[in-house]
Amino acid sequence: MVGRSVLLGLCVAAGLGLAAQAKASSLSFDAIKLWAGNGPDKAAMVIDWNGGISPQSLEWGFRWDPAAGPVTGETMFNAIVAADPHLFSIVYTDPTYGDSIFGLGYTFTNQSFSYVPGADWDANEDGKAGIAGDHYQEGFWVNGYWNYYTQDAADTSWQYATAGMGGRTLSDGSWDGWTFGPAANSWFGPAPSDPVAVPEPASVAMLAAGAAGLMLRRRRGVTSR
Repeated sequence: MVGRSVLLGLCVAAGLGLAAQAKASSLSFDAIKLWAGNGPDKAAMVIDWNGGISPQSLEWGFRWDPAAGPVTGETMFNAIVAADPHLFSIVYTDPTYGDSIFGLGYTFTNQSFSYVPGADWDANEDGKAGIAGDHYQEGFWVNGYWNYYTQDAADTSWQYATAGMGGRTLSDGSWDGWTFGPAANSWFGPAPSDPVAVPEPASVAMLAAGAAGLMLRRRRGVTSR
């Protein structure tokens, strides 16, 4: 099997040469209910699990002050995960290529997401949502993949990202989109579908700091749970 770092390098290189354009999208900030950050500039993030649970595609907003300096797609991602206790992520950290998404989940039914680890990722025994009806997909290059799309204010359709979220500089009016390709080696998969705004949790203001959105990190070379 080709090593994951080799696969990652090949796909990043391919992505840099790809000017993939997706179907036209109808995105609007007006419907977004849950916002992270503060400031005059705004961007948004869409996650599409590309699965059978409805709604498939959800959206969040992010605000920042450009006077404080540029912000990245990773800044927005981390802020939204921290702001929404229903959202769950596992981030794979590679020392060469930076952070990539391994797993994303969202719970409609519980205050925080319940994650059940798989027995062995290499054997395709993946983790799953602990509550039936919650969103969850995971994979990294060889058993499914979270594709990264972007759309700036001047664009009329999603563009396949030519850099990772840490190398993506946000501009006012921009969108980032994550969509899961469930098959092996499924990079350059479908663009996110038109999203539905996630509700703002009524109890967010009263949650303790430890109940905020959860992010786990996986180091390069850690392949089993």
